[in-house]
Amino acid sequence: MAAIADLGVTTGTSEGEFLAAMADYKAVDPQAAVVLSAIKATAKGGIGKLQERLRSTRYKRDEPWPALKREA
Repeated sequence: MAAIADLGVTTGTSEGEFLAAMADYKAVDPQAAVVLSAIKATAKGGIGKLQERLRSTRYKRDEPWPALKREA
């Protein structure tokens, strides 16, 4: 939230204002674009690892999720 607050997006921002701010954020603040891209990639990668199906049948309940141990 702090990263997009610099672009004028807060919790009270309407959908239209949010879309307008996100449409040209790369041109407005290139450094913020780098930070937001890193946050997005991290979030998508983490969610992808959690959604990944099991590759083996050796997994036992309450063990760490095997996909989190592998490199992306």
